[in-house]
Amino acid sequence: MFAALLLISLTGIALFGVMSWISRRVLSAWHESEAVQSH
Repeated sequence: MFAALLLISLTGIALFGVMSWISRRVLSAWHESEAVQSH
């Protein structure tokens, strides 16, 4: 039972990290493209 709780916690942390990384990549790409178009 404690092992399942640990696995669920680690999975949640991993998903949060992956989603943060993906959103940072997408937003930085969008921001760079906007900066290029504004010049």
